[in-house]
Amino acid sequence: MVPRYRFRKPLTPLARGLHPIVRRLFLEMLKQHLTIWHLAEKTGINRTTIQGWRAGKSPKMADVDDCFQ
Repeated sequence: MVPRYRFRKPLTPLARGLHPIVRRLFLEMLKQHLTIWHLAEKTGINRTTIQGWRAGKSPKMADVDDCFQ
């Protein structure tokens, strides 16, 4: 059974100059109503690492690939 939660649209916009693949990841999360917390739980990547991507830090491509799986 999937836990119930209330999805809220992020208040902070995506950083300017964000890599297109990372931008696509966050747009896909928004489309699927998936939070950073839930993505971190599913992939095993630290939540603060994913939050850093949103702020403009560069991810490892292996980590981004895990998120799209």
